[in-house]
Amino acid sequence: MNSKILTKTSLKTKKSIISPQHIRIKRILALTQKNITLYIKKGPVIVFGLLFPFFIALSWIIGRNLSVYQVFVGILSMTSFFTATAISPVVIPIETREKSLERILSSPLRISDIILGIIIGSSIYAFLVSMFVFVVFLPFLPAGTITFIESLEVILGIFLMSILGSVMGVLVSALPTDMTSNVMVLMNLIKFPLLFISGIFFSISNMTPVGRIFVHFSPITYIVDILWNITTSQNVFSIWFDLGMLLVWIIVLYFVTQKIHQITLQKRISLGGKRPARD
Repeated sequence: MNSKILTKTSLKTKKSIISPQHIRIKRILALTQKNITLYIKKGPVIVFGLLFPFFIALSWIIGRNLSVYQVFVGILSMTSFFTATAISPVVIPIETREKSLERILSSPLRISDIILGIIIGSSIYAFLVSMFVFVVFLPFLPAGTITFIESLEVILGIFLMSILGSVMGVLVSALPTDMTSNVMVLMNLIKFPLLFISGIFFSISNMTPVGRIFVHFSPITYIVDILWNITTSQNVFSIWFDLGMLLVWIIVLYFVTQKIHQITLQKRISLGGKRPARD
């Protein structure tokens, strides 16, 4: 009799331990796993996340007398940004088209949970790809170029850049459409200006004072500056300023993303109900 009472008591205790917040975290992690496994092989992710930056970097390198530091900074910066903005813009349009977004929202999940699941999955993908590029480049850099502490700074910078790019991609996906091509066109219209004013293709220190104002409008500037700092010490800002600005960009874009998706959600759901699912 006592054992039965103890068993019931322990079951009640376990149920009380599983709080709504714990359930929410489990659902977000399940969405994260789903986003990584389903969308990593999608055409837009492969094209815009891997092939696109590869050919841009190749066209930039071929025929130019670039130092190994310039190649390292350029390729790693572009990889972290392009891979982060590959998965996150396409998830919601595809799920709208396939009518799965409504089912997810009725599970029940909030739009904020869906956004977090996309951001986490996209960030993991971008971080792992960028870290692979970083490790591959290390043997080509002169010995002693990057210390252990500087390696941690690079890893932290890549981590923040992966989150930032993912948040930016989800923000662009707020466009109420079920066509990934429409979202990716808009994403590219934003990405390329940010890329060209970031200091990858030219030195920020050689810019005019007026030109330096524009570099602050590109979050890629700060990961580029971090990489210049740890390779040649030709950085414009301090390492803590760069990391702080990446964090500020993440926070601002995340809150903007939440608000805009709440505004466009009803129009997106009605759009998903009108059009038949397509492959």
